[in-house]
Amino acid sequence: MSHEKETLDFGSTLTGYGWITYSWVFALSMLGGVANFFRKLKAGAARPFNFAELIGEIIISGFVGVCTFLLCEAARFNPLLSAALIAISGHMGSRAIFQLEQFYTRRLTGAPAVPMGGEPWEPDAKPEAERES
Repeated sequence: MSHEKETLDFGSTLTGYGWITYSWVFALSMLGGVANFFRKLKAGAARPFNFAELIGEIIISGFVGVCTFLLCEAARFNPLLSAALIAISGHMGSRAIFQLEQFYTRRLTGAPAVPMGGEPWEPDAKPEAERES
């Protein structure tokens, strides 16, 4: 019976926010995605007039923004801090998903952190310059 109540509470929590709240969340996070696309464009990592990539950035940013909003609400963050985190995570896009995945992997398994495309980071390891001498 309590499991059933938890399921109902979860559903009412998601639908308990008005459409204006979700509109702001989507707008902030999608604006972050657009900014990220233009950053990539300026750096030469994206082609001009690549609308498929732009739409992909916007969709991923919207998803990440909603996830960030829900995490901020669960942690009871200040709304202004939540708005900033939503915009930043929207700009990060899929990198934000990767960071969350790494955080929870470390938290659940105790595994070392692995930077994107790098070797595991070990806090007691000496810098490479010190290892060679």
